Amino acid sequence: MKRYLWLPVLMLAGILCSCSKVELAGITDVVYIDTPMSYTGLEVGSAIEVRLSEDCTAPQLEADVNLIPYVEIYERKGILNIELANGLKLQGDGWNAAKVVVSLPARSDIRSVSLSGASTFVSDLPVEEEKFSLTLSGASRFAGSVNAESVDIDLSGASMMECGYIRSDRMNIELSGASLARLSGRTSFCEIDLSGASSLSGISELQKYSFRVDECTGELSGASSAMFVCDGRITCSLSGASLLSYMGDADTSGSYTSGGSEIVGCSY
Repeated sequence: MKRYLWLPVLMLAGILCSCSKVELAGITDVVYIDTPMSYTGLEVGSAIEVRLSEDCTAPQLEADVNLIPYVEIYERKGILNIELANGLKLQGDGWNAAKVVVSLPARSDIRSVSLSGASTFVSDLPVEEEKFSLTLSGASRFAGSVNAESVDIDLSGASMMECGYIRSDRMNIELSGASLARLSGRTSFCEIDLSGASSLSGISELQKYSFRVDECTGELSGASSAMFVCDGRITCSLSGASLLSYMGDADTSGSYTSGGSEIVGCSY
């Protein structure tokens, strides 16, 4: 069943009941929501999944009927914020059963995505902007494609980025806390900072070297790993049993390894 709800009503209910304890009804409803569409960035929390879908013609919210009034969606300084009301408590194991999905019409002009608390972002269209920033924390997940001149990626707390196509002139990648970036595409210059058993690799196990870097610099520590194709220069410092595996004819003479770390070259 689909119903129309006005966004201000959802926000007011979330504010008034922010300290309430909610028991899930076990019945999922889908409602249309009046959402600001002038945003250029997204900030999502509370384990909410956001989908930018080509099949979506109007913003929709899917959730347990008792949870719908507590979903807050509002725009602030061009950022669309989506989260559950502050202080909300679910009875029993409600958090394990709670699923909130917000579907928005697909668009490419997204400059930033920030996810926290096991949230998810999935987009049918590639991000196409001059600059794009992605921040994930708390086991959050991003799935989509990116085409931007400059890309900043910051993943922490066992978060994951899956990018079937990425193209940029310059890319900064910071991964910590066993986070994972799976990429397919190319960047001219990449600065990496991997720590805490984090990993940068190709899009899948069968395509471990689907990410190409013309020049790479940075650090790997704490049993972290990176895999990519490079025919240019690699200037990286590795420590704590970390591994950098590259395919190509890269110059690694400026790199340094310690603590059982390795730089391994593979032929085409």
